[in-house]
Amino acid sequence: MTVVHNCSTTGSAVMMASLNFGLLQKSEFYWLYISGTLREGFSVGTTPHYEDVVYDSRTLPLWDPRRCPRVFFWDQNSVSFYVSLLDGQQEFEKPIVYADNNIINATLSGPASDGGNINATSDAKELIVDFECISNGKIHIIIKIPIPGYEPVYFGFSKVCQMNVININVGTFQYGDDVVSDGQPTLMWAKAVHNAFILPNEQETVFWLSAHDHNETVLIQDIQIETDSKICEPYIDEDAEANSFVVVYDCFSSGDSIMKASLIYPEPYQQIDFYWTKRSGQSVFGLKIGTSPGDDDVVLNGKAVPAYHPFLHTAIVLGSELETPFYMEMNLPKTSAQIKSITISLDSDNLGDCQPLILGNISNGGIVEYNITTKFFAQYNCEKEGKTTIKITVKLSSRTIDFEYNKLSGGTRRYLNIGTLPGYGDIVNNGVTLPLWNIDVPGFRKISGGIKNISFYLQMSVNTSQTYVSPVVSLSEHILEYKITPETNGVITYDEPTVFILEMNCTSVGQTLITITLPIRPFNLEIWAFYKMCGITRQGFNIGTKPNDHNVAYNGAASLLWKSGDGVSFDGNHLGTRFYIQETDGTQHILPMEISSTNSICAPYINNNITTVDMNIQIFDIIYNCHESGQTSIQLDIGLSGSYLPIGMLWNKVVGGKRGGLMVGSQNNGKDIVDNGTVSDDWRYNSSSIHTVGPMNYTIDFHFSINPIEGTLDNNQTIKRIIVTSEPSIFNIERNYLNNSIISDIDPKILKINYNCLAPLTSIVNITVELYAFDSVKISHKKICPGAKKGLFIGTTAEHSDVVKNGVYTEKWGLKTYNHTEDGSTIQISFWIWMEKGSIPIPIEKIYISQIGAECDPRIIYDLKSVTDVPQKFTVDYNCISGSISIFTVGVKMDDEYSDPSFRWIKRIGGIRKGFNIGTSMLKDDVVRNGIVLPPWQWNPEAEKIVGEWVKASEFYIWMSDNSFTQLFGKPKIISSSCKFDILGKAENGGVASTNGTLLLVNYQCNKISSSIFQVDVDISPFQPVSFYWQKISNGKQLGINIVVDEEPYYGSEIVVINGRTQDQWNPKVGPLATVTTQDIRTNFTLSITDSKFKKYESVNISKIEIETDPKLCAKNEFIAGFSLKNDDSFTYAIEYTNNCNNVTSNITTTIYFDGYKTTTYNYLRIVNDEPYKLPTWAIVLIVIGILLVILGIILLCNFCVLKRDPEYSSLLGSTNERLILQNH
Repeated sequence: MTVVHNCSTTGSAVMMASLNFGLLQKSEFYWLYISGTLREGFSVGTTPHYEDVVYDSRTLPLWDPRRCPRVFFWDQNSVSFYVSLLDGQQEFEKPIVYADNNIINATLSGPASDGGNINATSDAKELIVDFECISNGKIHIIIKIPIPGYEPVYFGFSKVCQMNVININVGTFQYGDDVVSDGQPTLMWAKAVHNAFILPNEQETVFWLSAHDHNETVLIQDIQIETDSKICEPYIDEDAEANSFVVVYDCFSSGDSIMKASLIYPEPYQQIDFYWTKRSGQSVFGLKIGTSPGDDDVVLNGKAVPAYHPFLHTAIVLGSELETPFYMEMNLPKTSAQIKSITISLDSDNLGDCQPLILGNISNGGIVEYNITTKFFAQYNCEKEGKTTIKITVKLSSRTIDFEYNKLSGGTRRYLNIGTLPGYGDIVNNGVTLPLWNIDVPGFRKISGGIKNISFYLQMSVNTSQTYVSPVVSLSEHILEYKITPETNGVITYDEPTVFILEMNCTSVGQTLITITLPIRPFNLEIWAFYKMCGITRQGFNIGTKPNDHNVAYNGAASLLWKSGDGVSFDGNHLGTRFYIQETDGTQHILPMEISSTNSICAPYINNNITTVDMNIQIFDIIYNCHESGQTSIQLDIGLSGSYLPIGMLWNKVVGGKRGGLMVGSQNNGKDIVDNGTVSDDWRYNSSSIHTVGPMNYTIDFHFSINPIEGTLDNNQTIKRIIVTSEPSIFNIERNYLNNSIISDIDPKILKINYNCLAPLTSIVNITVELYAFDSVKISHKKICPGAKKGLFIGTTAEHSDVVKNGVYTEKWGLKTYNHTEDGSTIQISFWIWMEKGSIPIPIEKIYISQIGAECDPRIIYDLKSVTDVPQKFTVDYNCISGSISIFTVGVKMDDEYSDPSFRWIKRIGGIRKGFNIGTSMLKDDVVRNGIVLPPWQWNPEAEKIVGEWVKASEFYIWMSDNSFTQLFGKPKIISSSCKFDILGKAENGGVASTNGTLLLVNYQCNKISSSIFQVDVDISPFQPVSFYWQKISNGKQLGINIVVDEEPYYGSEIVVINGRTQDQWNPKVGPLATVTTQDIRTNFTLSITDSKFKKYESVNISKIEIETDPKLCAKNEFIAGFSLKNDDSFTYAIEYTNNCNNVTSNITTTIYFDGYKTTTYNYLRIVNDEPYKLPTWAIVLIVIGILLVILGIILLCNFCVLKRDPEYSSLLGSTNERLILQNH
């Protein structure tokens, strides 16, 4: 049966179909038909301006009037809805409520109940639905809101009416109501949901009974327990405590059983039923596996998390990890899991040549218990560089758990240190060769001719080990003989260092580059190098730290104190060292001197690099150029021309400590605050006589200068930064910034501080001066602030002074007591400021803001000249980029003698980004709505959203629903489990989401792959990123469908498709051979599924039905996408013919698309019959015969009537000549 609606105007109608079966009861059913267009922006919500019921005139699934899944139970007598508009203005008519009056009386009230006008700037109008139950039952209540010129809006919900209910509570704890509350089962224990679970380890459950009023007595006639399976035989334990009953399960096999408990009461009260699921046998629910104790980053509740899921396995183990520990435990009390075995295997190309093993006692079976951690290891044994996919299978008695991840091998060997002393890493640190020993960096370490042996100490910095092959030594010049011991392979450990000794015996004069290569499979080779000098010393060549002194080097050789690295040390006040050099025996040319630091805290350089030395004393300086505290070794190498050995010097430099020579005063060149790096007592934090700045002083100056220390080359100092804080923070401090400024003896600097008082209190001001290469200097003083301005108010609205009252902050917004918190979705906040009525306006100098915590750049938006008795608005734009939480402080600087009114609050950063949407078409939000991923795009191992094989590309539009805001988003990260793809569109590299929408296009390049899981991650920092998923079908299966055409309604139907195969006469590859000759405006087709491989309750989604015609536009189809069809079900669709092709024969091709299955296509010729209808020959013969029989009957009837009127009628009846007389007549 096909119903043609044939609507002529916009609107809606409730349709009724009535089926009359004669003597049987008549059957009726109803549906709603809507014609017209949708009013975009028209919304309905359960709270003002919240679109959780109707969005853009589209009803959300929870309020679908066809199913009414939202349920209100018997204890709720009304519900409120709010009608609003996102843009423009709109009139709506008086809403209508539909309900069964035999069960409930439903009425409408509130401002929206009479209809009216709404616009984008007005408040939402409230619509209240009041209902009064008349009898028991569950009914649907449907609300209709007519919108002139547009389709009306429908939404609905279900209401449960249950009268004569005893107000009793049932709980799993004493006086609890988590099972039954006020006589009504809770959602978890209701029949429709029964989502409560009793775990296998629990053999019984205690239920506690209590009245709504604890003093009330409730009589229970009986308690009954039932189950739907043969797994358990539950019964009620009669020995339970008072006001409770115990259900004993007595289960004897594994599986799930639905339990039903019934509380029976005397008439007229109804019995109360509640349901739950009892699990028996072993369960993996609660089993977790993590990479650290107590963690669940690998397996949670018996399922691999996405990063370790076999479809995705994006987790990576770095090449430096030779083995990975995994920790197992149960996270639910009284639960355990029986592990049969744990195995490891390779799930892809073994590029790293790995031979993995599982270590640990649990690998051969065991018990995993609650709160007891069981550990096992995956050991990789890789031989070369590459990537390998590792698969670990945990086999339990009832099932297996698989998880996979990627193992990298090769690269730098982390935790490996090589040094010149035990425990040092001055050659190789954490697997990386340092610059002084690196063959790729100029300026190698040089070993003088006097050193014949050098030791190398190899050790791991964490508790692990590493095998090595005997090191290889190479020379650039063969001027010496060498030997390295030991020459065998070995193991480097954490406990004791492994020592190599290199012996060197010079055979000729010169220098050679010695390179040592240490193979450590599967990691990169460790290579380090140095120069070895061979030759004689230069007599008469002397170096000293004073004129005519040779305490540094004498006769071409460094003194013992200057070559060991431990004999000489300079403290933090030495910014440089001056050296005096002389040659007493002629003239000596010097090669370019080389200076280096073993630690990156200093970058030393040579001032006045000397090239020739004679009997005249010459001077050069070493400037240390340090920027961090610590300790380093400075090496200076001076090469001499000819065959002379170079001179190598090594000494220590300490960086940090007190900065001698630093002066700070309240006047120019003063030192009353800081003298020679020491803070005076009056300016210390804990001083009893701390310096005080009075209430009328709003500024203070600090003069910084340097007093040079003799012999240290100390005449300047760089300030890293200056931090100014107060305790409590009662004012906003303004100052000039001296960050990275240089103070010298001839260029002092001034720090100027202005105080903007926020409250009439006394505070301690702390000034922390951070210096490069020295300890910080902390200067403190006391500041007294004046009183507050009465009659001044600040509020979050123009009507409420909830922020500042009479010039003083409220407790919620106080500088100490602040507890107002803005959630992560807000990006700005507005305030109103005013004076009490009749006050004289006060000029505003500025409104200032400060912030600590997250990475934000807040700005004040205002256009205020003065504060008046009329509320005026100013706005704080947070402009946060990253972080989790931030504290904001705002102050208003006015031209008066009072403290600045100020306040403080907390702002959370991140969370869900409201207004951020992603849709499959422009301004559609069917993928992400208000920052939340919608079903079926949420994470699922099999991805509920299916994209058919015919789809070549998927479009996603990223946009904001509020035209007041935009949102930056990063480059979308897209991964696919097995299908190649291209990313196109303006959103390819990230961008700005606005109301215009930005296109992200995923172009598929799948080759002979049945399906692939796609994942898209969009970073919208500082908000919570969004990730959505779908499954792309590339080669779907054939579905067992049947299609028949109702070609001649009076004489039966013709088969088009049977069991998924298109009949030859309907097959586009053969025909078109099939014809449909009709004058009707449509042809009906019926589609059904009879697939034996289809599960009983499984359904398939029909994505679309496409019609192609030749000539074009001859037919159309009104099929609504997304129709689901179950096995053995059928539905009828119509191909409607247009007026474009009434006089021609048209070729019509129909293609039906199924999610996850192959498409089905058929075609036929539609022939228009313009002649009158001709009856078949056999029909004409039957009609003629019928007419003849009627004529014959009439003749016989007339003869009979004539005979009856004859006078001789009586005698004729008795005559023996009856037959003859009748013939005469």
